[in-house]
Amino acid sequence: MTSIILTGGKSTRFGKNKSEAIVCGKTLLEILVSNLPDNDIVIVGPETNVAARYIREEPLFSGPVAAIAAALKIIESDSVAVFATDMPFAPLVLPELLRNFNSDAAIPLDALGISQPLSAIYRTESLKRAISSLPTATNQSMKKLLEQMTVELISTCNFDYLMDIDSPEDIFAAISIQSRFTP
Repeated sequence: MTSIILTGGKSTRFGKNKSEAIVCGKTLLEILVSNLPDNDIVIVGPETNVAARYIREEPLFSGPVAAIAAALKIIESDSVAVFATDMPFAPLVLPELLRNFNSDAAIPLDALGISQPLSAIYRTESLKRAISSLPTATNQSMKKLLEQMTVELISTCNFDYLMDIDSPEDIFAAISIQSRFTP
């Protein structure tokens, strides 16, 4: 499985590049990568010091569907995990998702019952087929993409892992979660 990490957003609500935000001495991107089970990583966004293959969506800032489409151009694995950089603990729900991965996608539900498609696993060919069925990948919603697929929604017992860091205040909650893993 290849992991796709989306880091190319504008981080408008956050005020600066989220992937560079520091939690317990590590950037959000470094925390996310350290929680991945493998090293086959494609980062869609600007290059950093993290070892990975890099690509950019075209045009820049054209949304997560366009970013995923760009990554799929250089991926050969049968399945992919997709993560937004502002959900650095999401890879920790992968074992639960893999146990329930019987369709095109396995997507976790957060504590509010909201699906989190940017912390999910997908069959590569299903994703490619769904993207090609859209008129364009540019500025398409994940909802539109998922309408083209058979999706399993998975309740997880680890809601903290699906924390989405949208504001500088969310960093404090992330510190609490990360401190569980830091000796």
